Amino acid sequence: MTNKIHIAIAAFLMLFGVSNAFAQDYVAPEVAISSEKVRVDGQLYYSHIVLERQTLYSIAKAYGVTIEEIYQMNPAVRESGLKKNAVILIPIAKPQEKEVAVAQEKNSDKEEKSAGKEEKGQVRMHTVKWYENLESIAADYGVTVEQIMSANNLKTKKLSSRQKLIIPEPQEGAENKQAETESKQTETENEQTEHEVEHVQPASESETAGREIAEEDMAPVTDFASKEKVEITMLLPLKADGNSCSHNNMDFYCGALLAAKDLSENGISSDIRIYDIADGNIPVTRSRLEASDIIIGPVSSGDITRLKEAGCKDKFIISPLDPRAESLARSRDGIIQVPTSHDVQHQELVRWIESEVGSKDAVVMISEKGARQSESISQLKAAVGNSTLPVRNFSYSILEGRSVLEPLERLLNQEGRNRIIIASESEAFVNDVIRNVNLLIHNKFDIVLYGPAKIRNFETIEVENLHNGNLHICTSYNIDYNNERVRDFIYRYRALFRTEPTQYAFQGYDIIYYFATLCAKFGENWDRMLTVSEKDMLQSNFNFVRTESGSYTNKGVRKVEYEKNWKVRTVK
Repeated sequence: MTNKIHIAIAAFLMLFGVSNAFAQDYVAPEVAISSEKVRVDGQLYYSHIVLERQTLYSIAKAYGVTIEEIYQMNPAVRESGLKKNAVILIPIAKPQEKEVAVAQEKNSDKEEKSAGKEEKGQVRMHTVKWYENLESIAADYGVTVEQIMSANNLKTKKLSSRQKLIIPEPQEGAENKQAETESKQTETENEQTEHEVEHVQPASESETAGREIAEEDMAPVTDFASKEKVEITMLLPLKADGNSCSHNNMDFYCGALLAAKDLSENGISSDIRIYDIADGNIPVTRSRLEASDIIIGPVSSGDITRLKEAGCKDKFIISPLDPRAESLARSRDGIIQVPTSHDVQHQELVRWIESEVGSKDAVVMISEKGARQSESISQLKAAVGNSTLPVRNFSYSILEGRSVLEPLERLLNQEGRNRIIIASESEAFVNDVIRNVNLLIHNKFDIVLYGPAKIRNFETIEVENLHNGNLHICTSYNIDYNNERVRDFIYRYRALFRTEPTQYAFQGYDIIYYFATLCAKFGENWDRMLTVSEKDMLQSNFNFVRTESGSYTNKGVRKVEYEKNWKVRTVK
């Protein structure tokens, strides 16, 4: 990744205020080493919050770097100087890291002593960072994973952020013992997985309210080997030139970073490398692609095709954002289409109507006369035409105005419910239909509206009219703000980035967490478990099916209802 991406990410972090969530209140002008780090292009940097009266000299001295090195990662500081509460990236100096570790050990020793614990000799303590796992900690101290687990009575390798660990003294032959231990552990895990054959039904959302995709939510394991570390490559058009940053894709990246943090706290180590492909180039080597467990992006179908043809034929590419890219998953192999297509959404909408329609109900589909029909609307009409619904078609021009009320009334029933399907994505026409429908509701007709998910984003439509019409939509994305997991994500996202998460941030989190968990559990054959690993994430449902071409598409949708009491409900 180029220096300009470094600069853009640093500027982005400063803009949104990435902060140390565990920093102590400021009481003195001296500089405290931050406990938070961020990874940029595979390298770790301290994320430091500038406090009152701190200077470049004092910060550089505390971290053991030069002022020029700080300038290189934070060009805005060179131009406008330090600002209180700004966040800057500090390169990690290896000698300084040792000094920090010693200071942390001394502080930990003091905490242990003050807690009334007796020590025999000098005991080394380590505070777990969110990006660390047992393997990396053991390597740093020259001991084995088994020694750390034994010294701390650990039953599993799972660690939590800020957990205190006793670090035993290195022993002779530790490296050989470590290799033997890992080999035995791998054999044990393989033996255990070979006997896991019981099918477990996915748990309900209330049962999986935590951040972790629990083992019981996954499919049975037969011949899979887990991974200790997941290598992730992201290819996004960031436009990281400092002037025209793509905020949506940056939000996606921030959501991915928060997912990586949660994965680490749940014992899954991941390495995310991001590449800016906004200029049309794909600046990633073939060796990096081959070493990647998960490849996310590009966004457009054209870039996905180019990447496949450029040397990514044996790897699955996860299409993260564009529902139109599903055509690739139907025509070629190695594609995992995450956003559900419009066709899938429309088919589910029709099934929803079929499940609700009564014998006295009328079903009317309204379209715009003489208008050019989009592919999405063609798919909606086809889904309705292939259904068992007794549809009455009605078409009119927006210029006809309120003169359409009388002929439309003749198609409706006074006794039953009238289920009106809006077959249009023209904002002006949809607005006119909903206005007329509200007049019919005022005339005492019982009406339920159905339409494309795009309708809810039209700014000129009064939300009150959507609730009056009891709008039903099927969509690839929907955020239920009453969900405990969603609220928890929002609180932590605000604390870390000091801004509100967009749907792109939720999507970045959902994709990274789901696929990294799958890969960590099932290893390099994780794709074989997609069709039996259905999961409700924060804003999306993942329910993958395999295509004839050897790719996967997502059939998971969220059914949303605008109730008359002004509530927006996610329908199970």
